[in-house]
Amino acid sequence: MKKATTYRMSNFSEEFLWEIGKRLRKIRVAQDMKLDTVVAMIGFSETVISKVENGKYKSLKITLLHILAEFYGIDMIHIIPSKTDMLQNTSRQFS
Repeated sequence: MKKATTYRMSNFSEEFLWEIGKRLRKIRVAQDMKLDTVVAMIGFSETVISKVENGKYKSLKITLLHILAEFYGIDMIHIIPSKTDMLQNTSRQFS
């Protein structure tokens, strides 16, 4: 039997993690929530959530993103960028 591969966000680039964080912060701010409110409701530390939003949390797991998506009442597709999104962001940086 083949062992299932576990994917962690640490396998991805800094740009990818930064884009996820940018999207999460934008969603939180759009819902007029403060960081401490999110922390109190989902049970992760302020340091963890802050690092996630700043693209600095190297051990980010999909489960945390799922918890945040459910908390914000959104679909995961709004958090995780596609390859096309990443290519567009890269091309904007150099234009």
